[in-house]
Amino acid sequence: MKKLVLSIATMLTVSGAMAQGMYASFNLGYAGGTSSELLGTDFNLKSATSFEENGIYGTHGSGIPIGLNFGYMFTQHVGFELGFNYFMGSEVTIDVTKTFFGDDVTTTSKGYQIRVLPQLIISTGSEDALNFYSKFGLVMPVAGETTFKQEGVFFNGLGTSTILVEGNSTGSFSLGYTGALGTTFNLSESLSLFGELQLINLRIKPATQTITKYMIAGNDVLSTFDTDQLETEYVSTINQDSNVDNTTPKKVIGTSTNYNSLGLNIGVRYNF
Repeated sequence: MKKLVLSIATMLTVSGAMAQGMYASFNLGYAGGTSSELLGTDFNLKSATSFEENGIYGTHGSGIPIGLNFGYMFTQHVGFELGFNYFMGSEVTIDVTKTFFGDDVTTTSKGYQIRVLPQLIISTGSEDALNFYSKFGLVMPVAGETTFKQEGVFFNGLGTSTILVEGNSTGSFSLGYTGALGTTFNLSESLSLFGELQLINLRIKPATQTITKYMIAGNDVLSTFDTDQLETEYVSTINQDSNVDNTTPKKVIGTSTNYNSLGLNIGVRYNF
């Protein structure tokens, strides 16, 4: 009886040791934006008495995520993963203005982020070729910016001139949520391929915005503007004293930007 108990205990110990362990993985994917919302307007002044204005709807969540992840399986079924994700956002149109006297200007925007994703892993722990798992946790953007570009032609009073304005904005610290369902295909004891569907719910509050280029008819006119015309600081409250100094950034009440997405990631995982 003692030998039987000892044998069972030994088997459980070995099984537990095999189930535990560290791993690293690399993934590449594509994320499509979800939860579309109003980004701006498409305004067309057709004549002195006729115009049409439509909303531009979308999200900044579309793009390409590249991930490097490190994890540890505490048991055959439960583990923890710390992911580092670089997100390259797709370009989206946020404003269009056209007029019958010559204006035709479009503004586009796209974002770049470095994200940290701490996640809990629940796995079937199968020893077969296929293994299924789910992950859920937080999304924490720790660096990045959103760039914007406005270009086209505008009416200057005598005719039309080209315009090119570029700038960037930064966000304040924000937290989002993520969840994923995936499967791994074991190539060997150490190496496996995986694919997963990942949902991200993330909104980022703006912190600052800066215009870095302002060209009219090919000429640089950036230096002709005051600080409050080139720089914006997003705040929660403004009053009669907020914007009286043109040598400081303009204070504006900001609204959060939508980075929600549903994406597919594929990659390779190495078990140490």
